[in-house]
Amino acid sequence: MSLTIIEAPVATKLTTRDVVKGELGLTGSGQDDYLDRLIDQASAAITSWCSRVFAAETVRETFHAGFLPREAFVLSRWPVIDLLSIEIAGQAQPLAETEQEAGGLLYRVDAGGNRACWPAGRTVIIYRAGYVLPGEDERTLPPDIERATLLTVRAAWHAAGRDPLLRSETIEGVGSSAYFGAGASGLSAEVEGLLTPYRVVGVA
Repeated sequence: MSLTIIEAPVATKLTTRDVVKGELGLTGSGQDDYLDRLIDQASAAITSWCSRVFAAETVRETFHAGFLPREAFVLSRWPVIDLLSIEIAGQAQPLAETEQEAGGLLYRVDAGGNRACWPAGRTVIIYRAGYVLPGEDERTLPPDIERATLLTVRAAWHAAGRDPLLRSETIEGVGSSAYFGAGASGLSAEVEGLLTPYRVVGVA
């Protein structure tokens, strides 16, 4: 299997500066550049942990089915917005003779609507997949992904200037505080829980 990006995402931020400022109770523009960097960093960390691209893009994916037919292809990008073309051994195939399921599963169906195996050999699929991100018209990014991004940005904002090795401190006459660090991923357990349904853990 190989994948080529035909049209890369225009933007990759999983939330917007205005939403972050509302979350943090900030006004004015003095911190805008810093907030943009935090959003970029949080979006990149989430994209990396989930092992996938969230922003909509157009790609060409080539499958080599070997010598045996295959029941389904698992597309690397999902959800699929639009199938653009399918070629089997260099021959164009009707797009209507396909059926999709969640997680990027793509099946072939016959004229009667029954599922049929993809034939052995080389199949090339061009499609557009991903989500419309916050700040764009008709956004489709699930709210829990944006929430995970906000939590990550907020944690980074409040951690600025704090010793990352400090786990607790006591201030006489004030009280004590304990800081709980993120896991090996750099993301909190709450954030990982929100993102788990969208994580790619393997490609069949």
